[in-house]
Amino acid sequence: MKRLLLAFFLIIGLVAIPVAQRKKYGYNPADYPEVLKEEHFKNATEVEKIHGFIDWDYRSKDMTQLSPEFLSLQAFDERTIWPESDKLPEGFHPEKCMETGKDPGLKVRELHRIGITGEGISVAVFDKLINPDHVEFSGRMIYHKIKSPLLILIPLLSASA
Repeated sequence: MKRLLLAFFLIIGLVAIPVAQRKKYGYNPADYPEVLKEEHFKNATEVEKIHGFIDWDYRSKDMTQLSPEFLSLQAFDERTIWPESDKLPEGFHPEKCMETGKDPGLKVRELHRIGITGEGISVAVFDKLINPDHVEFSGRMIYHKIKSPLLILIPLLSASA
């Protein structure tokens, strides 16, 4: 009977508790004024700079004071919610940037046209932080490790305690 009750409460708990939201990084719009200027981003942390506008809702912000060049160098994705076009700088079109970013270069699309797709090939990426929840990586990552130089300090700190 105890096992049955435990199983029941476990199932209820799993159904009742929402899946934990993944932590969002980048430029949190709540931390910035209504009208954005490039100077507002100068003191951002490195993690904020890496993740930029990814997965944030900016529709209430006025970005007309930001240059298209500044915005085109920022990280954003299909989950970024942009303000209406009258609140974006003239000449900046997020959808065009997304399409340009999808073009892999190196004449890869020509290779795809002749049937070379890279299917079955494994790739190791040694780069800046990546979003393992991104649709391109979903269910495809074999191993994901973030190694920080700060991790070296943990054994030293615990040994001195």
